[in-house]
Amino acid sequence: MMHATYIYGLTDQFGQIRYIGQSERLSARYKEHKKRFKDHGIVGMAILETLSIGADPDLAEIKWIAFFGRDNLLNQTNGGSGAWPSRPLPPESVERKSERSVISTDKWKNSTYRKKASKAIKLALQDPAVKQKQSVARSKFWADEERRAKQSEKLTKHCTDPAARKSRSDAQHKRWSKPGEKERHLERMKKRISDPEYDEQRKRSAERMKQLNADPSFREKSKAGMKNRKPAGDEFRETCSKRMKKLWQDQEFRNRQLSKGLFRKSMQLSAQS
Repeated sequence: MMHATYIYGLTDQFGQIRYIGQSERLSARYKEHKKRFKDHGIVGMAILETLSIGADPDLAEIKWIAFFGRDNLLNQTNGGSGAWPSRPLPPESVERKSERSVISTDKWKNSTYRKKASKAIKLALQDPAVKQKQSVARSKFWADEERRAKQSEKLTKHCTDPAARKSRSDAQHKRWSKPGEKERHLERMKKRISDPEYDEQRKRSAERMKQLNADPSFREKSKAGMKNRKPAGDEFRETCSKRMKKLWQDQEFRNRQLSKGLFRKSMQLSAQS
């Protein structure tokens, strides 16, 4: 009996494809990879392509490695050679990680590459089994208290870094200054909101929050987190005030806000009180 051949990608905790391979028995191959790549954060496997009987898996593997770029992967060849090191790969050095980050960033600046990669990843993540594995992997990742503390420290440091904040601000200004960007964003949001799957996701998220809030330990942690938050400083409040004043000076923005039923209702309630 002939088995189907799959082209698969190994994913890390962020959902990024890190390795491309081919196999007829995915479960056994994944166990082998987990041992081989134990120092590289591999947490899941995504099916990129199911080959028809008679198709050449070597050519398909080469195609996918070229698509994602071998410099962004852990593959040691361009594919199709059947190379399989007898020993696990050593952990990546800091220099190699930095080099790979620069290469990946440059590739994502190419809009054509971005569209193709995004389409391939979305297609792979449509598999319920893959989505379940990703969910389990993320839960396991965030269940580690020490890891969560490190991530929180990194995020806090990044958010408070003046250079990082300026970079994000400049990027947002550059994006919204493009002609037609606001209109395109609005159309994307309308399309997303009208998608039944989006409504289902919101319902699942709401149900998940209900379950979490029903847990007394979760509520205590949330309260403690709110108490430990630093209050907004005068400089931050002044900046927000200036931005809002500038927005309300825009007649188009004022008209949009005034046309919203929720805003009118809020104003009526304020007047009544």
